[in-house]
Amino acid sequence: MNKNKKQPAFTIIELPTPPRLRRTSLVNRHGFTIVELLVVIVIIAILAIITIVAYNGITTRASNASIQSDLVNASNVLRMYQVDNTKYPDSVTDCPNPSSSSNICLKLSSNNTASYNVNNSSIPQSYNLTITNSTTNTLGAVTSDSKPIIPASSIAPLSPVADWLAMPSNDHYGNYYDSISKQYATVTRSTPKTIYDPLTQHIYDVPANYLGIRPRTDNKSGFEAEVEERRTNYLTNSSFETDSNSDGLSDGWVANGTMLGTIQTTRVPSQLHGQYAQRFQYTGVSGDVSKRIYLMTSYLASGFSAGGTASVSVYIKGSATGVTTKINISDQAWVNQPTTAVTPTSTFTKYTVSFTCPTGTTGVYAIPILIDSVDAGDTVDLTIDAVQLEKGSAPTSYIPTTTAAVTRDADLVTVPTTGWSASTGTVAMVLTAPSGPWTPGGAQTLWYWGASSNDRIWSQQTSGGSFGAFASGTGGSIALSGGIPTGYTTYAMVWNSGNSLRSYRNGGSKTTGSTAVGTPNSLPAMAYIGSSGTNYYGLDSPAQRFTVYSSALSDTDVSTVTNAIKDGP
Repeated sequence: MNKNKKQPAFTIIELPTPPRLRRTSLVNRHGFTIVELLVVIVIIAILAIITIVAYNGITTRASNASIQSDLVNASNVLRMYQVDNTKYPDSVTDCPNPSSSSNICLKLSSNNTASYNVNNSSIPQSYNLTITNSTTNTLGAVTSDSKPIIPASSIAPLSPVADWLAMPSNDHYGNYYDSISKQYATVTRSTPKTIYDPLTQHIYDVPANYLGIRPRTDNKSGFEAEVEERRTNYLTNSSFETDSNSDGLSDGWVANGTMLGTIQTTRVPSQLHGQYAQRFQYTGVSGDVSKRIYLMTSYLASGFSAGGTASVSVYIKGSATGVTTKINISDQAWVNQPTTAVTPTSTFTKYTVSFTCPTGTTGVYAIPILIDSVDAGDTVDLTIDAVQLEKGSAPTSYIPTTTAAVTRDADLVTVPTTGWSASTGTVAMVLTAPSGPWTPGGAQTLWYWGASSNDRIWSQQTSGGSFGAFASGTGGSIALSGGIPTGYTTYAMVWNSGNSLRSYRNGGSKTTGSTAVGTPNSLPAMAYIGSSGTNYYGLDSPAQRFTVYSSALSDTDVSTVTNAIKDGP
């Protein structure tokens, strides 16, 4: 070592670079990795979805609340107007300043619009009001004899994929409306029809491609529709519109009997339907002992065959004291067929008779209103209207005639199967039985029909008086025992491929099939409500609701749904 070499006065020590100042060729540690960015994006998307769902829920609830408030306020305003003016207003949308004293301007919430129809000629007078929210496309309805209904606010529990409710769109006519998709069913019928509302005691006209709609007739909430098969009224002058000789007795009708006095016949303005109704009166005179009076018409039964079924319906009101009153059907040999007792009141009541045709292709069916056991001092004062003779054992809605028979086409009601499952599902329905026996072959309730016999699901009311169901092949048919109860009933049908079919009445009374349901090949795009695409069978009775699930509900869930929908929305 060279001891004479000088050493530096100080030593420079190189310290390591702090980690935060280091650079690397791969990444700047101040940035985010792709994975981190994706996580953040997913979290933001989830939060956005939650926000949108919450907002939509708030918007829907706000829309429902505004419609409900507008319907309640409108019904109160219309009721007060009717009290003050003895009629409902002609218009409720003559805004801002009504141009006529017969019009008013309803104050509606933002984004709500009203559709209003009125019938001041009926007794009692009636109206229908529908309010629609343009933001949510939600609608609600109220009539002169119903409570406000908003389908979207009464969707069945357990997340159905479709919830079809009978809803009016005009005075006593409308369609089935799905509160899930917010769309109407498709109704195909080229001819007009009618529907009777027992609350107003009036028969209303229904235009083509609509269903008859009225408030539910058991005083529960909501509306009901009638899906009917093709029928013909074979009686002419059924509305009593013609009196060629001006004797007070409608053409085609005879008033006579074995009594000693004279029957008084007059045509009176019809409070039920059409222009006129037929009234006939008699008071027993001295010498009358167990005499008979009748008002009668007849039809040459060339269109009826032996063994076929037929029915007669007629609306009657008035009084008959000290006598026996009935509707009696006679064949060509004047052999009596079944009769129906008549107990007349001050309002029109529909009476029906169903019978088996005893004649062949020729003959006469006589339809008399008989009054037996007329004695001196007994009084009869009856008015009849809307008489109908039709094929089939379940009388349907009135078909007006004047000089010839008139045919009403069948109601064909179709709905999309969007969201349905071909292999598993549940259908719950709220409906009532018709007044007469079932149409032969069964009345379809809700069903779809694929090209293959293995692609078919249906439920039906059978001619044997039971509720039946059928799913995916011959192994899946089932029928509830015990017949069909009167009045409104909630039925449910549950199917699941590889398992037995289940059928319920009012959430209980379960019947389980003995054979497993097959696996369907496909799901048709359309299903039918209350009617058939391959024949003319119809439900022919009031039905309010059809709720569809894409899963096979449990017994407990069926009970939950039944309890939620059975009394209306």
